[in-house]
Amino acid sequence: MYRKDRVYDFLERCVSHIGYVDIKNGFNGIGTTEIAEAISIDRTNCSKELNKLVNEGKLIKVEGRPVKFFPTKKIMEIFDLTITGKSVKRLSDFCSGEDGINAFDKVVGNQGSLKMAIEKACAAMIYPPHGLNTILSGETGTGKTMFADIMYKYAKSHGILNKDAPFIIFNCSEYSDNPQLLLSTLFGFKKGSFTGAEKDQAGLVSKANNGILFLDEIHRLSSEGQEMLFHLIDTGNYRKLGDNDNYHSSRVLIIGATTESLESALLSTFLRRIPMVIDLPPISDRGIDERLELISIFFNLEFDKIQKPITIKKSVLKSLLGYHCVGNVGQLKADINLICARSYLDSISNHEESIQVTKKVLPSYILEGILNGEKNKEIDFLLSKLDGDLVIDGASMPKSLINSQMWYKRLDKNASLSTIKKELEQSILEEYPSSPYSRTEHENIFKVIEPSIYYEVDIILKIAERKLQKKFSKRTYIAFAMHVNSLINQPVVHSGIDITVEELSAKYPKELEVARLVKKHLEFELGIKFSPEEEYLFTLFLSMDEQNDKSNETKRVGLLLMAHGNGVAKNIAKVANSLLDTQHTHALDMQLEKSVDEFYFEFEETANEVNEGKGILIMTDMGSLNSFGELYTEKTGIPTKTINFLSTPFVLEALRKTLISDYKLEEIYSEVKDIMHAHVDGDIQRSKTKPETREVIITTCLTGQGAAITLANFLRNSITLISKYNIELFPTNSSDYRLEDFKNKKILAVVGVSDLNITQVPFIPSEKILLDNGLSQLNEIIEANYSDSDGKNSFEVTNENGLRIILEETLTFLNPEKTLKTLVHAFEGIKDDLVTGESAERYLIMFVMHGASMIERVIRNECIDYPDIASSMRDRSETYQILKRGMVEVESTFMLEVPNVEIGYLMDLFDTE
Repeated sequence: MYRKDRVYDFLERCVSHIGYVDIKNGFNGIGTTEIAEAISIDRTNCSKELNKLVNEGKLIKVEGRPVKFFPTKKIMEIFDLTITGKSVKRLSDFCSGEDGINAFDKVVGNQGSLKMAIEKACAAMIYPPHGLNTILSGETGTGKTMFADIMYKYAKSHGILNKDAPFIIFNCSEYSDNPQLLLSTLFGFKKGSFTGAEKDQAGLVSKANNGILFLDEIHRLSSEGQEMLFHLIDTGNYRKLGDNDNYHSSRVLIIGATTESLESALLSTFLRRIPMVIDLPPISDRGIDERLELISIFFNLEFDKIQKPITIKKSVLKSLLGYHCVGNVGQLKADINLICARSYLDSISNHEESIQVTKKVLPSYILEGILNGEKNKEIDFLLSKLDGDLVIDGASMPKSLINSQMWYKRLDKNASLSTIKKELEQSILEEYPSSPYSRTEHENIFKVIEPSIYYEVDIILKIAERKLQKKFSKRTYIAFAMHVNSLINQPVVHSGIDITVEELSAKYPKELEVARLVKKHLEFELGIKFSPEEEYLFTLFLSMDEQNDKSNETKRVGLLLMAHGNGVAKNIAKVANSLLDTQHTHALDMQLEKSVDEFYFEFEETANEVNEGKGILIMTDMGSLNSFGELYTEKTGIPTKTINFLSTPFVLEALRKTLISDYKLEEIYSEVKDIMHAHVDGDIQRSKTKPETREVIITTCLTGQGAAITLANFLRNSITLISKYNIELFPTNSSDYRLEDFKNKKILAVVGVSDLNITQVPFIPSEKILLDNGLSQLNEIIEANYSDSDGKNSFEVTNENGLRIILEETLTFLNPEKTLKTLVHAFEGIKDDLVTGESAERYLIMFVMHGASMIERVIRNECIDYPDIASSMRDRSETYQILKRGMVEVESTFMLEVPNVEIGYLMDLFDTE
């Protein structure tokens, strides 16, 4: 063997055990002296041979003192890259671009809490012949998707998968309400298998051939889907939807992820075919040292976006290490994102070059981490190793590979602070569910309570619980936070409760003492001075649970909601009752086909049940329901008050007050009305010009549902004068409309598809509202009706994007962009056969508005009956065939079939003239 070969052979054998971790930890190769001594050759000759090998590209020279060498081939294997240079300053320079064989070594906790999980993942990937199907189990935010991605990279590096192997991600929850659509997405479908299936379509299983299919939320897969999947696992074959004759093959490795119990969420027959289950621990089960490493990484990611040094105070680190992070790693990352954004705002305001992260930018729930007695000693010991505050300046880790987000760019564009804050708070909600409420509950809470106020109340009530040795209900937490929130936003509204300090001292002595502490704490933390009487009201809140335990002895004002349509009032009542942990709110929904007399009888029965002896507060949406309370009082003598405005925030305010037995009906009615007007008009002014009549704007469509309701909601959100003057919006159609229903009302305008031809009442077509000056025209009509109008700039929409805005604000579950694109394209295919060029724009608006509501009705299986559809199809067969053809793209896109009754209404739409 030549001397040069002996040198190379020795080097190869010496580094055969070296891997990513060794290089990351500082291994830099082997020097000339060690090699010369080991193979017994002269050092000078050894140096010559080493340089020859470098020139040939077989070795990498590591510059420094002493110079060291490392086999190029080994570097290429470890880091999965091609080497063109001949020398580097240090081998660890390759780590910044590493994406291969030891990707797991970069995971925080690879030698700690995740060691077992990583060992199982590696075993699953390299198990012959093609790896093991795996399920990742863990709470939300534990990193299941990231873990699956690293498993994929590991498999590629080990040759289990080819370099170009696909990694397909699919979330089974996306179509869980439509099993057919879910299965067709996974397995594909055959031409003609359903309406709109005009050609064979491959599914994700086919696209993942020779790669990995990652199924997130796999527990949302139907039993039929699981059975089809385990047939694929067993045989490598599957059938497309609608194809019962032909099998297709795909070699795919499946990784599933779930937050649920495997035994209850998945079929046992399916589980048997997934031999590897990997549990990812919650952040509470991971060490403090791992959490500190994660914190450092996430701050480095923020530095990568901001490009300004970040200094994190030790007190901040202590809070981040100790707080209850229910959303796990995902929440920790989102919280740090929010903290940095707030600190960045401060740095801009103070014209500072660096960013200081201090306690003042921490939400209260993170500040609570300082009080975590269980971990305090461990945290203090860990932080004692830090020399001063933690400084992030980019030197401590490589630049992030993720794309920068837009938060900081938005801040630089002078967005309002209130807008930024709202968006940042929402970003947390999108990342994790917050305790002790579900994500939906917390979203609803933050709609009516400022997050900072809610968290301050949360902290002080926990202290009050300890002092009073009792546990408050969820209702008390929310109700008290709502009250504090209303005091800050509308401090002019007073409670009006007739109760003396002597009575409180006698009845609730401990609660009164704690209430004084609560008041003092909130005044200091929130920077507001409460009136003396709030001390008494705070006492009542702190005793609320005792009051409700004695509900048989205590009478309260009843609360009843009423609305037109399907589930409108009941859904609002459900949200309010859930948030305040009660069943005190009652609700009735008037079906559109039900007569007023029939519904009044139902109301009367319910009102008798709701009344506890102190009267009933009724909240309605519109129409004849407003008079029910007065009729009921005349008949029974039971007092009622009616508020003609049905909205979740105001229902919550009313419910909060009705739960306090000391409140009287008149007081609740007056205070809720005052808060409503304060919300709509900051000066709490009401129109003085026409108090005796109620103004109404009628919106029309073909059915009186869908598009008319959509248009009504759009007008309410676009023209602020409608809310200011409490103008009623009444959706209807030409056949159901009766002028006598509006005998005591003033109709300001008719807006929509159909002109009702009411004398001296202007009609504004829907397309003019969206594409022309219709909003401005309607705004002027309202202004002219009120002598003190300040309606300048009172509508907030541009004509160009009107259609998109209306769909975004009114569609329940469809994607507005996708729906708009599909309907516009469908209209383009039929317009030449149905409309003239001059009216095309108008018909496009009507078609999109009606079509969007129609699609949601079809998906919900709530289609509206069309009288004698067969005759209509026969008499207008040509129009029917054109529209049926136009629906093909809609049916294909949304995987549904538009029934003839809906096409009947479309025919009416094009026959309105």
